[in-house]
Amino acid sequence: MLTSPSTLFDLAGVYPLKLRVVGTLAPSYGPDDRAVFVDLKTAWIAEGLGHGHQDLATAGGDVLLDTKDGVARANAKLVQYNEITESNLDSFHFHGDPADYPVSAIIAVPANDKAAVLLRGRFIDDPARQLLRPSQVVDGLNDQIFRFERVLQVIVSTVGLATALMFVLVMVLSWRLRAEELRTMTRLGCSRFKAVQIMGAEVLLMVGTSVALAALFGLLIAHYGETWLQNLILQGS
Repeated sequence: MLTSPSTLFDLAGVYPLKLRVVGTLAPSYGPDDRAVFVDLKTAWIAEGLGHGHQDLATAGGDVLLDTKDGVARANAKLVQYNEITESNLDSFHFHGDPADYPVSAIIAVPANDKAAVLLRGRFIDDPARQLLRPSQVVDGLNDQIFRFERVLQVIVSTVGLATALMFVLVMVLSWRLRAEELRTMTRLGCSRFKAVQIMGAEVLLMVGTSVALAALFGLLIAHYGETWLQNLILQGS
């Protein structure tokens, strides 16, 4: 697996680093499925804060520029490694103070409740850092989801009631338009009860077909809805 270069058109920038995948986690159907997990030093090296190159002591005079205060300087001929292997692992190093290197987030696991309270107190007024409790974040997210679910239930109920009223209106208008047909049926000897049975059969046929289609769709959602939703979320992310 190759890392992305820090600058696409800077030929003197950091070269893509070839990393070896040591394991693949089982899918969790979340954002982590598209993530690559590395240790902190590997992330810094991929960002260009660290690198590995051939030993300056054996590099040769055409590579070594000068040595000042115990620090050797080399020119562009110095071979930099673009892959971390067992043989060159010890040659990778960092320049500068690692305490100044970026760390975007950490997961703190306090030993007890007292340590957790003290830790939250240290960051309560920090303008540059933010401390979040996963339980509170998840609870807030669940509140938003359930609030949306209640709104969705109201919308579905309203649409269902409007659909039922529309169905009744269509049936009534249909019977009004077919009044002449019903009179013709009675003149031909069909009883009113039989005519009502015919009209009722039509209604039952439409309602039964609708219920069957809704049940089929519900079964499909029950069996495959979770997978479809997971794929949709993964594609969106």
